Amino acid sequence: MSPVSYERELPLPNKDILRRLIKKGKTFLVRLIVQPYFDQIVAQVNRGFDQANEGFAQVARIFQQLDRPFECYVSAVKGDGQCPES
Repeated sequence: MSPVSYERELPLPNKDILRRLIKKGKTFLVRLIVQPYFDQIVAQVNRGFDQANEGFAQVARIFQQLDRPFECYVSAVKGDGQCPES
């Protein structure tokens, strides 16, 4: 999974200077008050994704370890009796 990210800067749609200044002021306040929480949440989500990826990798390794003996068993029961070469 790719890390979670978000766009910090929003486009300013209006050409009116007063509205742009008000929007910049609001954006500054939001960034000042809320941005640290978003940064913290994104970091936590990315750590969770990393832990999930580690867990999936561990499960894949376990399946890989179980696959070879099972292949040998199936070959011995159904095939020519020899373990297949990897």
